[in-house]
Amino acid sequence: MRRRRPRPAAPPTWAAAWAAWAAWTSKSTSPDVECGRAGQAMARPFSFGTIQCWWVGVLFLNARRPLFQSHRRGHQRHKFPLREVPHRDAEVVGWLSHAANLPAGEDRVVWITPEGLRAVNQIAVKWRRSSEAGSKVSVAEAKKAASKAIGRLITSPQYASLEDALTADQIRREIDSEVSDWIGESEHFFKVHLFRHHDTQRMFLGPVCLETGNAWRDRVLTVGSDDHVEAKHLSDFASAPWIGSVSIKERSYERSIEHASICIRVALDALALPLSLSQSREIRGPSDSYEARRVETTTRFQNGFVGWSGSREVFGLRSSKDEIERFLGEAKTYFQMVGDIVEILTRRDEAGAYQGLKRRWIESMYWFGESRRSQDDFIGIVKIGISLDILSGGGQYAGIVQLCQKLWDVEKGEIISSDGRTLEKIVDQIYQKGRSQISHGGRFGLLEDLPILRLDADKFASKTLMMFAENLHSYSGPDDPRAFRAE
Repeated sequence: MRRRRPRPAAPPTWAAAWAAWAAWTSKSTSPDVECGRAGQAMARPFSFGTIQCWWVGVLFLNARRPLFQSHRRGHQRHKFPLREVPHRDAEVVGWLSHAANLPAGEDRVVWITPEGLRAVNQIAVKWRRSSEAGSKVSVAEAKKAASKAIGRLITSPQYASLEDALTADQIRREIDSEVSDWIGESEHFFKVHLFRHHDTQRMFLGPVCLETGNAWRDRVLTVGSDDHVEAKHLSDFASAPWIGSVSIKERSYERSIEHASICIRVALDALALPLSLSQSREIRGPSDSYEARRVETTTRFQNGFVGWSGSREVFGLRSSKDEIERFLGEAKTYFQMVGDIVEILTRRDEAGAYQGLKRRWIESMYWFGESRRSQDDFIGIVKIGISLDILSGGGQYAGIVQLCQKLWDVEKGEIISSDGRTLEKIVDQIYQKGRSQISHGGRFGLLEDLPILRLDADKFASKTLMMFAENLHSYSGPDDPRAFRAE
């Protein structure tokens, strides 16, 4: 006769985690938070504290599944001082087979149900929105910190019950304590493609340093590594033709990498802004391919003839040394303006005045850079329209026209192109007939003639972005998104 497995001790109910979440929300310093739930639109904020009693009551009535069960290596189990609920062996085995766990220190974990894990993640999101340190860590790091904090509170011997341990203030303090060690300053490096023929070894766009692999090796690899794998990686990294680097302050590791990548991306897009569309694609940044690629196509024609074509894509601006030096000299003042704007991505709290206008230019510049990286013309035009809309402060067609009127110093009915198009006509082709109609399904863009040539839209937007940066450099008015729009 097969011996039946002994029934494990019943762990506490999963209502404790939801009770902790309710306690957190009821004691929030900002009770009115926009949040959606079943049957309720997100248009009107509501207070979590008003539904705390409803939550706890429903959860205890449905407390059939266990939430927390402490586990240490060696399969020792520890009960917590909460009421136990009846259960079948199959339920516990099935639960343990897919349960998540919370780290509790000293090789100890706390088993938790999927419902409990969702409650912990909601606490992490709530903390990130309300805490000063929330914006300095990523969402994944906030969830990790909440898991560790709640795991420690659950297993702490100083509390008589989980209700005493899982209060809003204690959870907040534990999470703050956990993330405080993660926040600091770090310098990040990325392989980039800049110039193929050059005499320049290093250049700066505000906080971003762009230097050759040799210059980076001399600056960074001053001390050899004892780790063979690490030394080989650094040697391979230093073999890149160009490397972009930037230091990020007061951010966690994951959050600082995100900031650094965007900062270098925007700096490279801004550097390529005076260049043509085809030239800008020769400059590559983080997450782009930096290896030479070959594209081949084979076609059989109606007469039976088989043709072949191929191309090899090599990155890096192919202009001559003299042309590059002339370009860098003429754009020196513009690069200083861009560097001042990009500075807010590395230390927003200390970046000085006009953070709203600077952030608007960066967002617009990012969308414009994405438009240049798009292979399809209609997608490029849609992203150019989005870029101009952001730059105008969300003014849509009328706002973009007013912005360009002031930046270009022309009237909306004035001709600005060699083929006789006026300012408002070009904006209409980019935004109304391009961005709005294509993105909203009013017209097809794939394999169709577009309302404006992509090259014309690209030149118009790049000049507008450069004029915005120049005006912002000498601007002394209020930090208003409508600052550069004609009345």
